[in-house]
Amino acid sequence: MPPEDHSSDYIDDEEDCTANFHGDYEKYPPQPSRSHQKRRPICSSVYDYYEDMIPGGDYLSIIHSNKIGILGKNTSNLNKHRTCCVGRFSAWEKKCPGSIDPNLGAKMAAEESDTLMKDLVKALVAIQVSFSIFATDRMQSIFQRICPGFPWPKRRQIASLASQLYYKSKQAIIDEVWSLPSETTISAAIDCWTTKDQSESYMAMVIQWINPSTYMFHKKLLCFDTMGGSHSGVKLAWKFLESLSERGMLRRLYSITGDNAANNTTMMGCLERKFNGIRLTWPKDERFHCCACHVLNLVAKDFLAQMGQLTDEDSSFLDDYLAVHRAPIEDSEDEESPTMTKLNDTIAKVQKNAGIRLPKRGVRPLNQRNLETKDNLGDFQLINGNEPNNPGAHLATYEPEPLSSANKSIVRALRDLCSHIQGSPKQRQAFIQARDKTRDPKLLPINIPMTRWNYFLLQRKRAESLRLSIQLYTATPEGSRYKLSDEIWSSIKFMHPILSLIEQSCNVFQSKAPTKHLVLPYYHVILKRLSHYAQVSPPTWHNECVAASSKLKKYYNYKMQNNDTLTATLLNPKYHKEIFKCLGVPGERSRMIIEFLCQE
Repeated sequence: MPPEDHSSDYIDDEEDCTANFHGDYEKYPPQPSRSHQKRRPICSSVYDYYEDMIPGGDYLSIIHSNKIGILGKNTSNLNKHRTCCVGRFSAWEKKCPGSIDPNLGAKMAAEESDTLMKDLVKALVAIQVSFSIFATDRMQSIFQRICPGFPWPKRRQIASLASQLYYKSKQAIIDEVWSLPSETTISAAIDCWTTKDQSESYMAMVIQWINPSTYMFHKKLLCFDTMGGSHSGVKLAWKFLESLSERGMLRRLYSITGDNAANNTTMMGCLERKFNGIRLTWPKDERFHCCACHVLNLVAKDFLAQMGQLTDEDSSFLDDYLAVHRAPIEDSEDEESPTMTKLNDTIAKVQKNAGIRLPKRGVRPLNQRNLETKDNLGDFQLINGNEPNNPGAHLATYEPEPLSSANKSIVRALRDLCSHIQGSPKQRQAFIQARDKTRDPKLLPINIPMTRWNYFLLQRKRAESLRLSIQLYTATPEGSRYKLSDEIWSSIKFMHPILSLIEQSCNVFQSKAPTKHLVLPYYHVILKRLSHYAQVSPPTWHNECVAASSKLKKYYNYKMQNNDTLTATLLNPKYHKEIFKCLGVPGERSRMIIEFLCQE
């Protein structure tokens, strides 16, 4: 029998496969349609992140975007999207026949119909299937088999009901905030994304507050709005003010958390002027908090960038350091530096403190033998925040000319080795043969991990566990080009304490449990350990550790001084009464809380 033709079940075009349900509301008019070639999907991790934040599986809070297909995982390819929509319901249909009550539709009362429709809308949003699926014969047959006799809903009915549920959910959040005492404030966390063709931008805002009567932490997705063009700082400021003003929450705003992008700095300046115009005190330097994970990302980036600047003197120093700590370097100016030291300034201070001679042209690769090669910072470049097209807290990568292993930075040398081994089945098999001659674990080097914060840490840990296998493999002719010197292995071992600290901190900050009482002590530990490494590390890294410590200390103090209630809630609930007893004099807050935690 020839296969059944379901071509009529497919959706006519991708514009019909969107949920434009704002047409019935004057406040949100329908957006003009554009060619689907110009549309680009947001990374699915954006959808997954906000999906996790909505309790009870109610995903309606994120369908404010005029095109729900944009938030799906399969909108980049039309045929794949069609197949996914029909395929999910086909799998559902196969499971249903034996358990369907043929009289279910007749048993339904009028009030049950409305409940079924609402559940149907929530199910479609939850599984990320567009409302246009109702236009297919296959979906109609499935629905009639489940609910015989039930009136078949049209796509517009589903879209209209989804819009009603969205605004109802939106109003519930507003009512919940309005029901709080007038002195209760809220904090906001924002982030933005731009499509690849720069035609649209998206701003998501999460509000957080603590109920003063129950000390419960609340976090709600307030909006996921579309903006035309790129997201400049001025445009973000007006969109942010509009979102809070129309919900009556502007005067409750206390602080904002965002990344370290330059447009956020511009945005905070606009907000400060706007608040001053309506006679509200809102000092941007105290109320804007840099995201802790982005700060740690900057610390990791700058630290790894310095690994490409080692000279012969620094490399030989590493072996001595592993046995005996170096005496602290006296440089009082660095202790007060609130920002990251520029790379050339760092090199100049290295010359002053350690007497290391570097070429006048600036930064050089691992060894001074490479004076003819181009400047190389490894994979991670230090970027001045005043430069145009500054990516902010995000890592910048580039592709320099191919270099031999001796001319590469530590980061690039290890990355190229891992990429080479994972590059083809033949090379993987050759490495496995070398590994089988050792007692190393039955693993392969990591090429490109999925995470970016601990990117090099994962590679380093795996490579160190396979060190003997890697040495045997690089002793063969095909792997000799990627051989790692003893100096590089010593550097990899030296980097472990700092990079592992960053990994642990990221894991804590990304925890879904808001009552984790380890968050604040981690700040304390980070500062102590960075201060320690600033004294005992090689001179090239001294200034970076000091600057990282200053940046974290600034963020840490803001959190401790400005968010008293949040401070208590981050701790274990059993500590609430004791903590609030301690919170009296502003200047004593940090000391009291730290001393209290250290007693545990």
